[in-house]
Formats: sequence, C-alpha cells, structure tokens
Amino acid sequence: MRAYSSLQRQGDFTRLYRRGKRFSTSSFTLYAARFSQNSRSSKIGISVSKAVGKAVQRNLVRRRVQCAFDALGATSYAQLDLLVVAKPGAAQTAFATVSAQLATLVSQARQGM
Repeated sequence: MRAYSSLQRQGDFTRLYRRGKRFSTSSFTLYAARFSQNSRSSKIGISVSKAVGKAVQRNLVRRRVQCAFDALGATSYAQLDLLVVAKPGAAQTAFATVSAQLATLVSQARQGM
C-alpha cells in the first residue's frame, strides 16, 4: 500500500503546472504546492511523455519514481501535492540517481514552501 494518493484529475495536474513551484534536476522537473483543504493525504502525479522513449522505457521510469517515493517515506513530502515530470534522459538514469534526484527535489520543495 502506498503512503500517498495519485493525482487523477486533469484539473489537479493543471493546477500544479500553473500554480506550483518548480524545481529541476537533469532528469526530472518537480511541481509542488500545498494540498487543498479537502485532501487528507499527499497526492503525487507522474508524467512521462513519449519524448522519454517507447512504452517500456516510460513504464520503467514511472516504476522507478514510484519506488523512490516509497523509499523516501510519507513524512518527507507530507502536506504537499507533487507532480513529477520526466525529462528525455530519465530512462537512462540509474535508480540510485533517480532516488537521489527526487530526494533533492522534495527537500528543495519543502524548504521553498
């Protein structure tokens, strides 16, 4: 069971794109905002476009991001809605690097909020 809920509505993705603070590394861009009043837990969305690669590579990136957030623990991103956008080089990035980059992005988001 995941410690977070997934962003599912297009409006939630759009809200984070427009109003969220943006943080970037070489493989990912993170949009972060405080979660809405009616939300009970953090919500995380993952966006991996066809620019990253074919379906196998896109799913690999998505699974790595999910595992990295599971390893981070819910307390590190509590009270935040996050949208992770993979950049084209993300499929060639090792899992250890993915975890380190996402940890850096989340810490920057917590400090910047």
